[in-house]
Amino acid sequence: MLALGLIALSSPSMGDESALDATTYCSSASIGQICDQRFSFDATTTDKLQINFIVPETHCSSVKLNISVDGVYLLSTDFLGWNGDPDARPLETGLIDLGPVSAGTHNVALEAEGTEGGCNVGDLASWGGTVHVFAEVPPVVILPGVGGSLTKMSSTVGTVTCQNMKTKQKIKFPLPAEARSWDCESEGLVVNSGNKIKQTISVTGPAD
Repeated sequence: MLALGLIALSSPSMGDESALDATTYCSSASIGQICDQRFSFDATTTDKLQINFIVPETHCSSVKLNISVDGVYLLSTDFLGWNGDPDARPLETGLIDLGPVSAGTHNVALEAEGTEGGCNVGDLASWGGTVHVFAEVPPVVILPGVGGSLTKMSSTVGTVTCQNMKTKQKIKFPLPAEARSWDCESEGLVVNSGNKIKQTISVTGPAD
């Protein structure tokens, strides 16, 4: 499952990429070229949702993908090849745009459809590959050091939790009214070079 969101902050980013292993085996009841086992995942985004599927070296026949978003069929790709494919079909789909979609979490399902050739003699037994997922996350201003600032709130009050994902140290401190920025290290978090820091911000107050 893929979850991209505001609370996991280690560097400023407007577009997040994740790679998922989509190795899938069709059940013994699956007869024919459409695999009865789909690969699905959830992705959270503000509006952009794109994928690129790459065929693994272990593939020995051609497949195409029938793609659905939130249970609704969206599109089908062309047939992809494999290493040694005499027709020299591509080994990846290239970037596929599944949006724009509404802000929130969406389920993406990939259904594989085979065709005779290579090791496929009439039935698709398994398929797989790597799915690269690109989603858009809300912008957050990252200040020098380990901290951040709010750019769209005034008269805020709330709390900030900072956690060093390597050492598991976690600190929590109040965000006073009118505060616009914070620094986890000045509040006592020990951070070494290369550490990933998770920040969770909980605030209330009117928007500017």
